[in-house]
Amino acid sequence: MSDTENLVAVDGFQREWVILQNQYEQYERYALGIKLLAVTLCFWGFTSSISYLAVIFIVLVLWLQEAVWKTFQGRTENRLMELEARIDGQSYGAEVAFQVHRKWSITKGGNQDLIAEYMASAKRPTVMFPYVPLIGLVFLAKIF
Repeated sequence: MSDTENLVAVDGFQREWVILQNQYEQYERYALGIKLLAVTLCFWGFTSSISYLAVIFIVLVLWLQEAVWKTFQGRTENRLMELEARIDGQSYGAEVAFQVHRKWSITKGGNQDLIAEYMASAKRPTVMFPYVPLIGLVFLAKIF
C-alpha cells in the first residue's frame, strides 16, 4: 500500500471511529434512560393498584431491553477497538473502513448465540443495577 493509499485508509478509519464513538455514547444514554424508566415505573407501581407481578414483569422486560442495547454497544466497542489499533499503526491486512455490518454478519451465530450474547450482557453488574434491587424492593413491599 502506498503512502497516499495508507493516508486515505487512515482517514476513513478515523471518520468511522468518530461516527461509531458517537453511536457508542448514544447507546449509553439509551441504557441510562431505560434504567430511569424502570425506577420510575417501579415507584409508580408502588403508588398505584397495579399487581406486584406486573411491576416485576415490567422491570424484567426493561432489564432485557437494556441487555439488548448493551449487546449492540459491545459490538460497536469491538469495532472501535479494531479501528483504534488500525489508526495506531497496527496492521489489519486489507481491512477497509465502514465495514461494521459486513464484519458482524460474518461472525454472528444463530439465534441461540444471539440469546446467549443478550444474557451475558444482562448479567454484567453495570446492567443488573438497578433491576435486581428494584425486584428485591418489590418483593419486600409485597411482604410488608
